[in-house]
Amino acid sequence: MGDAEYIAAFQQVVMPVAYEFDPELVLVSAGFDAAQGDTLGGCMVTPEGYAHLTQMLTGLANGRVILALEGGYNLNSISESMAMCTSILLGDRCPSLPGNTIPCNRYLEARVL
Repeated sequence: MGDAEYIAAFQQVVMPVAYEFDPELVLVSAGFDAAQGDTLGGCMVTPEGYAHLTQMLTGLANGRVILALEGGYNLNSISESMAMCTSILLGDRCPSLPGNTIPCNRYLEARVL
């Protein structure tokens, strides 16, 4: 699973629920376990993908978003991802996503019970 699948999950599941909840503050435990290069997580989310996820979250709580860095297993993945997310929180533009932005069918067909 990579950028396309995580962004699709955010758009179809996470963000609709979050908007309905209407939080006053968004607090993210940012371990970046799904980051590309993190062998333990086994996912392929790029720093640019994390930037897009962060950008979506800024639409909540009047933009009051806190990313608390914790855990993680690959220093390069963590630092690159956190730097990209921080740039979004500081108002920089979202970067282009590398590679394919169409989610894999097998992930789209999965159902949340």
